[in-house]
Amino acid sequence: MSSPRPGSGALPGTAGRLVRLAGTLAAAAAGGFACASIGLPLAWLIGAVLVVATAAMAGAPVFVYPKLRAAMSAVLGVMLGSSFTPDLLDRLAPWTITLAALVPYIVVAGGAGYLFLRRFGGYDRPTASFSAMPGGFAEMTLVGSAMGGDERTISLGHSTRIMLVVLIVPPLLTWTVGTADPTTAAGGFDPSRIEGTWLDFLLLTGCIVGWPIAKRLRLPAPALTGPMLVSAVLHLTGGSEVAPPQPAISAAQVVLGAALGARFAGYRLALLVRTVGLSAGLTVVLLATAAAAMEVLHLVTGISHAALLLAYLPGGISETSLVALALGIDAAFVAVHHTIRLALVIALAPLVFRLSPLRRLSGPGRQ
Repeated sequence: MSSPRPGSGALPGTAGRLVRLAGTLAAAAAGGFACASIGLPLAWLIGAVLVVATAAMAGAPVFVYPKLRAAMSAVLGVMLGSSFTPDLLDRLAPWTITLAALVPYIVVAGGAGYLFLRRFGGYDRPTASFSAMPGGFAEMTLVGSAMGGDERTISLGHSTRIMLVVLIVPPLLTWTVGTADPTTAAGGFDPSRIEGTWLDFLLLTGCIVGWPIAKRLRLPAPALTGPMLVSAVLHLTGGSEVAPPQPAISAAQVVLGAALGARFAGYRLALLVRTVGLSAGLTVVLLATAAAAMEVLHLVTGISHAALLLAYLPGGISETSLVALALGIDAAFVAVHHTIRLALVIALAPLVFRLSPLRRLSGPGRQ
């Protein structure tokens, strides 16, 4: 966000940012509490997104430190790792098929999204290409800008897509397939999994060391994937059977929702309306592609529709993994597929942009 204007009365520097952060998180928590009160699934995340995004579009000075969001992603990573229980090894065989299918899915989804944005949005080629990719918000914004795309349009488009997925999919899945266990409907967990000794929780806290390791190894979303991998090893080997306590997960939902909503700050109204509208259409295209992949892979592997849909959703890895946790759907399956998809998108997007014949199938728009 831009700095406060002289004479605006805003606090300068760190003090001003802390005040804005406190106000943003308070508003996000209020939104989460309101949604939890009416029984919405994933209430703390959805409420935070709705309230903060609305405030951001209205011009309120919302703000979340990127490092705070990363810290909450690390908490989520530890939680996801706790879903890698030893019995998971008996379910790995079908994963080879669904993981292999990610490559054609990315190509088809990205191609369909590209054609949609070229035809109906008149986007130039790089902006359409990197806006249409199903994942990699930060990476697609940076690479797309370097390739000549409009950085603000790509960033806003991906933010809108993730927000819409968060708002649409949890209620849809709850109404169609329900939840695996009553304790998960509001984002809770089996109480037996959070009763441990101080050593158990010390081990869970130690999983944070995976963050700098993943960053050094250049893994996608290192704040989440590093702690997740360390926690997964810990739980697969029987080193621990507990999960982080529910308040930590609720706090992660609030911060992640606030950070997502805050992405809508600082945009002109005209750009907001146009890009949000086109991104809504793009989200429908990508959801349809994910639904088609879900049906085909369900017939081939027998994996549940809900798990496949979440694994192929065009949403952020943190947000989609939270949906899986909240609805009691195979979180390990979902997290692994999103991690691999994100890595593939980052690796393939620049290559596909340079080589794809879709570059010659241009609709209206700048060349």
